[in-house]
Amino acid sequence: MLVGGCKMDRNQDEVFAYLDAIRDAGKADICETSKYLEVYFGFTPLEARKHLMEWLEVCSERHLQKQV
Repeated sequence: MLVGGCKMDRNQDEVFAYLDAIRDAGKADICETSKYLEVYFGFTPLEARKHLMEWLEVCSERHLQKQV
């Protein structure tokens, strides 16, 4: 999968599930989350930020859908 020209090695669903778990546990703020992705998945800082940005977009869409 290519995201912003950067190859992503992990399944997006797996990454998003991990990010959902971090959010639900209240373990990290948004600034720390990309570091968790770097450590857990072995992403570069750029890859981690790209995954995080995609997840944030999806979360926003989910939130808007719940309000309708």
